[in-house]
Amino acid sequence: MGKGTPEHPVAVRAAGPRDLDALVALSLACARSRQEWAGADWSAPALVTERRLWWDRLSDSRSWVAVAEAGPTRVGCIAVWTRPQHAQRAYMVGPLVDPEWWGEGIGTALYTQAMSVLGSRGYRRAELAVEAGNGPAREFLERRGWEQAESLPARSAMAVLTYARELAGPAPGAAAA
Repeated sequence: MGKGTPEHPVAVRAAGPRDLDALVALSLACARSRQEWAGADWSAPALVTERRLWWDRLSDSRSWVAVAEAGPTRVGCIAVWTRPQHAQRAYMVGPLVDPEWWGEGIGTALYTQAMSVLGSRGYRRAELAVEAGNGPAREFLERRGWEQAESLPARSAMAVLTYARELAGPAPGAAAA
């Protein structure tokens, strides 16, 4: 399992409300994969919490959420949003990829699409939080020019790091898309 096939190539598309259950399932599958390195005191987020977070992202007009599909199966997701007080700063979650599909280029496809959206919307900076023990995610980001910006207070028994990347946005004074 896990390979895209000619009959079911992997494609990235904008997500909508009908994708909510798949987004939550993907997020929780990725969370459960952390158990090995997260420590005995850690537990995966609650279903209701994840559902609320993804619904808020899907419902917010400032957000962009995408899914990667292999035929009818959603195998990855990513989200980008902003806050009114930081209109030139984007926040990201993901790419999140079903562990059975790791190594298939899905994270890269989602990331590439998200970076395109960030550029088209004129963001100047992007940030995301990564658990300190998540070596593969940290390596993925560092290979793409992200730098650790700060260490956040531990949540759920894990240290969390903020990674940031300056983006080539519009010239100072230009309106964002």
